Amino acid sequence: PVHRVLRRGLADGVPINLGFSWHCAERFPDLAARRAAGQSVTEIYRDYGIADYYRKTTTVFARRPDAQEAALLMQHPDQPVIVLQKTDVDAAGHPIGYSEAVWAGDRVQFTFDSLEGGEPAQEAPDV
Repeated sequence: PVHRVLRRGLADGVPINLGFSWHCAERFPDLAARRAAGQSVTEIYRDYGIADYYRKTTTVFARRPDAQEAALLMQHPDQPVIVLQKTDVDAAGHPIGYSEAVWAGDRVQFTFDSLEGGEPAQEAPDV
């Protein structure tokens, strides 16, 4: 069994995203209640002995929203959404959470800063 948590994010009272997350109910039995009470996932993980965790994968793509997503985001169903899917793992590499955020595509902008080992990535030499 898993916990499925849905959250809706607002900016100035306007919906900008829907967040869906799934966590193992056996490993985190009270996660849904604690998230509803406002606790962060990081705090909950820490309470279950997970001092640190890592993002294993992040996938980003655009698509049309389904009817429920369009209604909750208060947008036209033909307006694209941006989807971010991520899998988090513990220090041993075991999956501990999966989430999917659905963003109103015309209301947000994303910037990805990439560092290699904490240092700026080196450019490839000219050949």
